[in-house]
Amino acid sequence: MILDEHKKNFTIAASFGIPKHLVSEMKITAAKSISGFVIQKGEPLLVEYINGLSESLPQKLKRTSDRHAYKSSSFLSAPLMFQLPNEQNKRLGVINLTDRASGAAFSERDLKVLSVLAQLSAISISNSRLVKKHDHVDRVVKEAGISLALQNRLLPVSGLNTGDIDLNGRCLSAQRAVGDFYDYFRVDSGKVCAVSANVSGYNVTGVMGKAKKIIRSLSNQNLNPAQVLAETNRRIYSEFLQAELVSSMIYMSYEPQNRILSFTNSGHPHPILYRPSDDSYQTLNCEGGMFGIARDTLFNHRKIELKNCDIILLYSDGLADAMNICGSRFGEERLLEIVKIHSSQSSSHILNQIFQSVTAHIENSAQMDDMTALILKIA
Repeated sequence: MILDEHKKNFTIAASFGIPKHLVSEMKITAAKSISGFVIQKGEPLLVEYINGLSESLPQKLKRTSDRHAYKSSSFLSAPLMFQLPNEQNKRLGVINLTDRASGAAFSERDLKVLSVLAQLSAISISNSRLVKKHDHVDRVVKEAGISLALQNRLLPVSGLNTGDIDLNGRCLSAQRAVGDFYDYFRVDSGKVCAVSANVSGYNVTGVMGKAKKIIRSLSNQNLNPAQVLAETNRRIYSEFLQAELVSSMIYMSYEPQNRILSFTNSGHPHPILYRPSDDSYQTLNCEGGMFGIARDTLFNHRKIELKNCDIILLYSDGLADAMNICGSRFGEERLLEIVKIHSSQSSSHILNQIFQSVTAHIENSAQMDDMTALILKIA
């Protein structure tokens, strides 16, 4: 729900499970609602049993009758808000969840997840409003063109083929606000490193240019991927906050001498490992903290031993979510099938096939997001 600060009420901007005819009619007064209480306090609220609402709620909210309209006795409410340095909190609205399908009560873990989603949503809403404030479309197009040129300068100009690995990446920009970024390189120890990110906001290229330098520097130190991402996050956090950026990111390192791949993931699509030797595949899951949300975020990392001819596919959601005119996604299954069919070919060849296929899939549909893929082949 979005807050109208002048009228002091909420309107429903998006919903699931509420009849459409009610959505347009519902106007919720901030001063007389739990949602208003949540946004005023600036803190998420978990109610496990609605009849046992906290005594800290104002008396007028305890008497409100709308709580009896819920089918279940538990709900969550999180404020849509964020803060820039030296500025007051921007309060945009709230996200509410209730009537869980299982009927079970929501938990503290559910509240933490919703709080992160609310913060990401608040930044996205704010970015969307900034775009609408541009007086002329030409100005937006010009800025996008400049950003695209800067983005291309950040990306590797060629693949990395060292005899023990064959690594290549490609990005097809949406020609709008820059979003995808990737890099790969070999450090002095012989370790091969790769990073891929999907960033939303403005001044993306400036901030990610700094992040690229930090990641390359840290990769030469004796740090695991989780430590590299955590230290990069700590150093770049203030720039992310000031530019109102939000990002998913994955970072991995490969040691050719023992064929150990280590990786950490912050909200990016899970990489896919395809093993031609037995025609098997697996998604490389590694759940961790959210990059750029808090300065001292901690991340997890995993290790896996690779074999001859193994292929690692990294991709952005813009690639898997690319839609044709009928609304059909390109999907992870097509990506995997292309990798399998062309697994004996070079990483560059596989990328050519992926982007030819996705381009044919979307045909004349507008490309809504950057599309990026990286292929790592083990010799």
